Amino acid sequence: MRSDDDNDAVAIDWGADPLILGVISGDGEEDNADQNSAKEDDSSDSAFMDENGDADGDEMGLVGGNANDIKYADFFDPPHSHARKGRQACPVSKSKSPTPDEDIEASIRRAIYDVQRDLFDDDPPDNDEEMGALSQPNRAPQSSHEKRQASITDEIRRLEAANVSKREWMLSGEAKAPDRPINSLIEEDIEFERVGKPVPVISSQVSNDIETLIKRRILSKEFDEVPRRQPYILGSEVHHKREQFTLDETKPQQSLAELYEEDHLRIADSAFVDRKSEKLKGDYEEIARLWSGISSQLDTLASWHHKPKPPQANINVVTDVATIAMEDARPTGGAGIDTSGMLAPQEMYAPGDEGKIWGEIALKNGMAVSIEEMPREVKLRRRRREKQKLKKNSSQPVLTGKQAEKQKIVSDLNKGGVKVIGNKGDLKDVYGNKVSSNEYKAPVILKL
Repeated sequence: MRSDDDNDAVAIDWGADPLILGVISGDGEEDNADQNSAKEDDSSDSAFMDENGDADGDEMGLVGGNANDIKYADFFDPPHSHARKGRQACPVSKSKSPTPDEDIEASIRRAIYDVQRDLFDDDPPDNDEEMGALSQPNRAPQSSHEKRQASITDEIRRLEAANVSKREWMLSGEAKAPDRPINSLIEEDIEFERVGKPVPVISSQVSNDIETLIKRRILSKEFDEVPRRQPYILGSEVHHKREQFTLDETKPQQSLAELYEEDHLRIADSAFVDRKSEKLKGDYEEIARLWSGISSQLDTLASWHHKPKPPQANINVVTDVATIAMEDARPTGGAGIDTSGMLAPQEMYAPGDEGKIWGEIALKNGMAVSIEEMPREVKLRRRRREKQKLKKNSSQPVLTGKQAEKQKIVSDLNKGGVKVIGNKGDLKDVYGNKVSSNEYKAPVILKL
């Protein structure tokens, strides 16, 4: 028979949390129900032993003590069918429905746990079952879908926590030396992105292959070199390849029917010559004609009977003119020759208002002198002369209109030497002054 300790072990779950399961009630009805269930189990085990018979005597002797206390269950597991009956016979303790006070207490515990988890996130609880128990004190049996959803939720929480938490320096992008531990780069196998072609690794096998190739070339006297290419030299192979095709960018002058006609005539008529061949044939004929002319000239020069043409006299007519007349004569096309070389320095350089040079004046001899370089007496004399000229011009009346035009005409006539015959037949100038008869006339010299 089983002891009372066995009955207590079956009835009480020592691994459960007392906070979740609540205070164990000591009602006499529940204790009586547990005792009745234990007695039913014992009676079922004894009945099963009576049906199967007693154990062997040798085995009983090995056990020692009273053989009547030995049961079948001490050596063998109960059959499944009887075990199911036994489990069915054992009444399942139904959980009490939570009261309002228990719901409030469970919500308070859950809030306290959430606050502790937020404050001490770096030190999570070790027991996951305890967390689940605190979050759900009265968990009902879950279906397979609910379990699968719960596992997916836990995985999402784990991934979110890993994404938010601080990553290692290998996974944090560009990590500088202060951001990683000392000598941590040596332990990692890092891949570098190279833009250029990777450099081949020179090993002993590669060196041996190169040495073998050199020795074989020396023994067979194969000293081959890379041929130099000169693509820009006329007559080279590359030049011929480039000149093989010439793209004609002009608009085609023939229609499609004419092109088909030329193709048919080229096949049918052996004497047919197209336009390109005709042009090329004309070039050949011109080359042949030029060569025949050169050949005939060479034959003439090499012949014994060569008679050169008589030389022709080259007549050069020289005019017999005096030297003075030739020097004074204006050269042909003199209008296009620059006359600045025949002018005096004062004629070329004229300071003043016309030359737009301030501070310089031109003397009577044509020399340009700066006012600052002139002596004080010369400056005073020049200033006095300018004042007198200005005073004289201001005293004379200014003529305008017809009077000014008439005065201009009279002055032009006086310059031309026009004479007027008076009433008594004597000569007078345009101003009415008498003209003396012994007036000297300067000779007029004209140079041609």
